[in-house]
Amino acid sequence: MAAIATATPSAPHSPHPHRAHDLHAAHDPAGLRAAPSAAPGADAPAPASTDGVHDTAPRDVNAAAASQRTTDALLQTTEIALTWDQAAHAVAAGQWERLSRTPAELVRYARWLETTLATWASVADYMRSEVYGAASAVDPASGRRVVTPAAMAAPNVPRTVLRRNDFPYALAPGIGHWVVWSQEPLDRERTEAAAAARFPDVPRMVFENPGNRKSIAALYHWHVFLAFDARDARG
Repeated sequence: MAAIATATPSAPHSPHPHRAHDLHAAHDPAGLRAAPSAAPGADAPAPASTDGVHDTAPRDVNAAAASQRTTDALLQTTEIALTWDQAAHAVAAGQWERLSRTPAELVRYARWLETTLATWASVADYMRSEVYGAASAVDPASGRRVVTPAAMAAPNVPRTVLRRNDFPYALAPGIGHWVVWSQEPLDRERTEAAAAARFPDVPRMVFENPGNRKSIAALYHWHVFLAFDARDARG
């Protein structure tokens, strides 16, 4: 199935009312790991694919959909959750403030950030280790862990990674929020290819947040919304 263009919703706009909340507050803590939101074992890393994309997605669409239902149960806040068409409209119109997180997610992220920065020199260093699997070491000056450019260049470190967003935006049940991370600059075509390699038949939209909404600007990444259950996703 071809990717669904973000500029033109593929179904009539949901009548479900939406009240915009700017809960994101100019931050984009995408793809940061805290407590697992998926079913046990659903996100076991898979070997790198033949196109060079290291895939940390569930191994099939059914497993991904089941994992998504677990996430849905944790994130349902109907006042701010966007349907598929609402999300597509927000992305196409550049209404980034509509892509927000629930209050519970923001609290969870803040707690995670405090804990992480007690150990790591930066969120980017943590991500280089957690997402890419790069080796880390303790910086003698700060006493915190860092990942050096040499560690990122190691042959066992993937260049591109597809990963579930651990602090997803508030979306209608059935919509998954994933992130493509890369050591090289990304564009729409590369992001589409990375998502399609794992979920070729799942409707998707891809986008990059503007610079003022990136909390991890040091790492290239694009967002991917996946409609695992189109009926639920469209509202």
